[in-house]
Amino acid sequence: MKRTFTVTAALALAAALAGCTSTVPTEQPTTTQATSTADAGSTATSEPGPADVAITDPWVKATDTEMTGAFGILENNTDSPIHVVAVTSSVTDRNELHEMVMQDGAMVMVEMEDGFTIEPGTEFVLEPGGNHLMLMDLPTPIEAGENVEMTLEFEDGSTFSWIAPARTFAGANEEYVEEGMEATPTP
Repeated sequence: MKRTFTVTAALALAAALAGCTSTVPTEQPTTTQATSTADAGSTATSEPGPADVAITDPWVKATDTEMTGAFGILENNTDSPIHVVAVTSSVTDRNELHEMVMQDGAMVMVEMEDGFTIEPGTEFVLEPGGNHLMLMDLPTPIEAGENVEMTLEFEDGSTFSWIAPARTFAGANEEYVEEGMEATPTP
């Protein structure tokens, strides 16, 4: 069953998930190289290996709610598409790949049930108000400065892991309601 998250206004969601107004000083972008767990005996050229996938400026939105987003710029340094099928994190067992789409005149956050593809030699941007990694059912708050381990799983079974620091933000506050999973700004 496909879940959607309705936002009353596109700007409210972008601000709610955003770090674009981060109160943590912006550091130089960091790039993390992939650590692959692909079978060492495999020779398929589509399997990502070390240095084939990288992430620049990874971060997670600090929060005291049960949901947050993770962001960064993924790079495919191979000659083949890389199909991302799942995400896990060190802070919760419920993680999803999300995108934003216009539905009935409203911006809606939708789980990408089939994942996403990073085309050869390109970047795939994970950003507030766009494609992102969703961390849900958080058992404890994520505080600014905390490190969150993130892992993407690829269609071939290999993985790519990195550490994303949490950042605070100043902007709209969001409130998530489990029933219907609507995201609405609080007054």
